Amino acid sequence: WCGGNIQKNVAIVGLPKMFVIFKIKIRDETIIVTENEGEDENEAALKDSIWLDPKEWTNIKWHDKLIYNIFDFPIYEIEIDFESPKLSQNKLIEITQEVERQCPVGKYFNQTGIGEGVVWTEWAQTHGSLTFKVKGEEHSVSKVKTLAPVDTEKLESIKEFIEYACTENRMRQGLDYLREQQLTIEMKNVGTFIKWLVNDIIKEEKDTMNASNIDEKDVSRAVPNKAK
Repeated sequence: WCGGNIQKNVAIVGLPKMFVIFKIKIRDETIIVTENEGEDENEAALKDSIWLDPKEWTNIKWHDKLIYNIFDFPIYEIEIDFESPKLSQNKLIEITQEVERQCPVGKYFNQTGIGEGVVWTEWAQTHGSLTFKVKGEEHSVSKVKTLAPVDTEKLESIKEFIEYACTENRMRQGLDYLREQQLTIEMKNVGTFIKWLVNDIIKEEKDTMNASNIDEKDVSRAVPNKAK
């Protein structure tokens, strides 16, 4: 629901209260989810539920009854490498600031004003299960870090360095280290494995790191994604 007086200081305040379809979930009609049930019970009950692919519902709307579809308005697409999400951060900032300057939904209704932010849904891998929201500074009411522009060239440099330094042979040496410490090769010991890997890369590749302007924190943050 949006419009009416649901939220102040946005472009669509004062418009007739409307319902906007932005996702549709299909589930077994016999499923009953209650507030009193534990999280595990509810999760088990919904395991067969699915989010319907957008192409199946883009035409569901009834404007005369103030029911709209999110595809009535401008939408945005972006490709995010979740192994290196910061590479997409500048684009997320750009889109969020654009929406904050002029709400695209407000513009559809000839209303000038700011938009709250953008809700992103990932469809290719999670089929709609992964959703996150990016807000502009005007509407960030929680104590979260502000999205700041990142140095994409440095991120690419770090990515290339990790590909160069975190080799399969080096990771095999890390497994040998676990065996030397009489530790089993399983997830509970992954922290020890990664710590050895990071320290070994820093020790052996310090000259390359300095030449590439890569510091120890960069390596510590990047190695786990590669090693796991």
